[in-house]
Amino acid sequence: MKHFITLPNGRNVGLGVYVRAFNELKKTPPNEMVRGFDYFAAPAGEILRKMRESITDRINRHLPHFGKGRNYAPEIEFGVRNLACDLARRVVVRESSVRHLPSKILARVAHRLHKPEDF
Repeated sequence: MKHFITLPNGRNVGLGVYVRAFNELKKTPPNEMVRGFDYFAAPAGEILRKMRESITDRINRHLPHFGKGRNYAPEIEFGVRNLACDLARRVVVRESSVRHLPSKILARVAHRLHKPEDF
């Protein structure tokens, strides 16, 4: 399977070509005008910045299979993050406020949770 990257001008280029172009742009003076990346010629520094942003975006995006088979629902992630912050600050955590979290997570922190009648 060959991977392609679509440039802003709509052209598809192979990953090897993209990497070679990236390396060449790093050697090019930032103010030199370069054609072929966008619809019009642009400074090499600007093109290099856009390429870095797109690489960072792709790295930070999750893979298509992300979220299947585990607890990746946004409300669970948010709840776990809040629970971790509360436990790190040694705040009393009420069982009723984390009831929506999976039982595996609750079992691991059961010794730190308090029932409403404890207050």
